[in-house]
Amino acid sequence: MPTKDLYAAADWVWPGGHIVITCRPWRRHGRLLDLPGKVGDAADAIGLVPADHCIALTAPIRGNRVRPRIVSRAGHLPENTDIHGHTTAISAHLDVLVLRLPNTRREETPQRGVA
Repeated sequence: MPTKDLYAAADWVWPGGHIVITCRPWRRHGRLLDLPGKVGDAADAIGLVPADHCIALTAPIRGNRVRPRIVSRAGHLPENTDIHGHTTAISAHLDVLVLRLPNTRREETPQRGVA
């Protein structure tokens, strides 16, 4: 996520408010990318404060086990294989980043919202 896009989203939030971003694990050329880390770096660059980092499960739970689904048709695509070319499972979670806008941010625009 480019910093300018996150800055635009932060412009809609009141000082002290929160922004919640979900990040799906992403592979490029068989390597898992740290997308939540990149979003965290972009948030830090514009002055957002991390409030929480949660996990949202997206795979079904049967009994006491998470059952990730296996990619079957698209297994030959690079984003669905590991560095050895083996098919990987679809991710079983999303990273949920909760960012907070500091109370003192943007003093140049004291009135926010629609008049």
